[in-house]
Amino acid sequence: MNETIKICDKHEGTPTPLLFTFAFPRAEYWCSHCGHTAGIMGAGNNIKATKELIEKQEKLKKSKEDGIIGKYLHANAILYCLETKWKGKWIEPQELPQKEKDRLKRLRDDTTYPIAYE
Repeated sequence: MNETIKICDKHEGTPTPLLFTFAFPRAEYWCSHCGHTAGIMGAGNNIKATKELIEKQEKLKKSKEDGIIGKYLHANAILYCLETKWKGKWIEPQELPQKEKDRLKRLRDDTTYPIAYE
């Protein structure tokens, strides 16, 4: 296995694969363990992929697709996007119903690191 994996360089002892996302301004990589964000040119360390890291990355990606990580990233991305789809129609985020804005804010506020995604 000659493959590498990009991990967060902000904490030792818990190697955590970085996730690629557009949920943060000027940062394409995000760490679910500590919340660190970084741009594509200066994110993390590339290390030799191990079976454990690949499995962890797959679990993170799965949670990004349909779990708590995806919900959190969506709630955060709403803060920075130009438009979002609501009930089949593209609208500006500030046009969301207050109840939905409150729900997304609670989700962001209640998320603590490291995010339990399993």
